[in-house]
Amino acid sequence: MYQTSLKQFLGVFDSSMTKAPRNPITSKRILNIIDTLTLEVWKYTCRGLYEKDKMLYTLLTALKIDLQRGNIKSSEFQIFIKGGAALDLNSVEPKAKKWISDMTWLNLVELSKLAQFSQILRQISNNDKPWKTWFDTDAPEEEPFPEGYSGILDTFKKLLLVRSFVSDRTLPMAKKYINESLGTQFAEGVVLNMETMWSESEKRTPLVCFLSMGSDPTDNIVNLSKKLGLAFGAISMGQGQEVHARRLLQQRMTEGGWIMLQNCHLGLAFLDELLDTIINTEQMDDTFRCWLT
Repeated sequence: MYQTSLKQFLGVFDSSMTKAPRNPITSKRILNIIDTLTLEVWKYTCRGLYEKDKMLYTLLTALKIDLQRGNIKSSEFQIFIKGGAALDLNSVEPKAKKWISDMTWLNLVELSKLAQFSQILRQISNNDKPWKTWFDTDAPEEEPFPEGYSGILDTFKKLLLVRSFVSDRTLPMAKKYINESLGTQFAEGVVLNMETMWSESEKRTPLVCFLSMGSDPTDNIVNLSKKLGLAFGAISMGQGQEVHARRLLQQRMTEGGWIMLQNCHLGLAFLDELLDTIINTEQMDDTFRCWLT
């Protein structure tokens, strides 16, 4: 469903080149550009994602960057993604304790293939009480890990252990990992800024806003147009509204300003005409923008 183009990326890249701190040392200048580009691409992409998908995208970004840096091995990444899903309970070491679920045990068997966790099955079998106590806490990722693992594991390895043993606490632990790997800005999330969105836009690309229950960006868009001193006009699509939308579109493209088409699902056929008009009109005021909701 989500799609981005090379043109979009190049726009963010050029912007990052400008925003990145200057440095006379080439290697440091390159690092500044990479850091700035990573943040700007992340913010740009998150702005177009549904809220439920933003955390997953951020986590995958951190994992891919650490894979490239060599901070994470491919085998560790595969265990984090798959866990013990490919294993059969009848073909692995018998489950140590009844309170451990079948899927958790398979995850732990797969995790034990890593050197840092080679003894974890034996440790659980021989002394499961501290593991049960840790497992039963409200936030295991915030508590000391049993068997001294807190002192010998880095944050990603702790994430692996939480994902394998207490899978429902994976996301809270993942936030800790993201914070350490990429920085606090990535862990805090992105707050939509209409002015930034407008500054990155261009006149031949409509700005599409997906609405959710209790969320309507209309007031923010109207207030921004007033702040910028731009003319604003809105049309609520429906039967017979294409004529009015066409007239307002031509006016705004010629005189400048913004047009907002609301309830676009009621005028889908007109959207093809709209896009064709915007792309193929040669003379167009630079302040023109088209908002779709």
